[in-house]
Amino acid sequence: MKIRKIQETDLQDLRELYIELCDEDRSIESIQRAYKSIENNEAYYLLGAEIDGKIVGTVMGIVCFDLAGEDKNFMTLENVVVSPEYRGRGACKALFQEVEKIAREKNCDYIYFVSGKQRTVAHEAYRLLGYAEEGAKGFRKHL
Repeated sequence: MKIRKIQETDLQDLRELYIELCDEDRSIESIQRAYKSIENNEAYYLLGAEIDGKIVGTVMGIVCFDLAGEDKNFMTLENVVVSPEYRGRGACKALFQEVEKIAREKNCDYIYFVSGKQRTVAHEAYRLLGYAEEGAKGFRKHL
C-alpha cells in the first residue's frame, strides 16, 4: 500500500469512493472542477491509499490558520472513506498517519473532523487511532 497525493488521473477512483461515502452520484466533471480549485492550494492535502494501482481510500486535510491563538493552527478532515472490500487492511490507519504527519509539519495543535452518526464502524476505527469524541455538536446550514 502506498499513501500519496491524489492526482487528476485518480479522480474516477475518487468518484467511486465518494459514491460509497455519500450514497449519491456526482459527475466526474464536477469532481474535476473542484479538484482544479484545490490542487495547487497549499492548505489542502488530498491523499489516497493506493493498492495495485487503484485508489481504495482517501482523506482530505485542510490546514486552518487560527488567528485566535498564537501559532495554534489546526487541521480539519473531510471525506474520509475506504472502499468496503479493502477495509481492515490498514488503509485508514495509513491515511491518518500521513495526514497527522502533515499536521505536525504545519504546526497544527489538533485535528478536527465530524462523522455521520450512522457510521458506527468507522467511529470504532477512529477510536482505535486515538481520536475521541469531545462532546462538540456540529451545525450545518444547506444553502
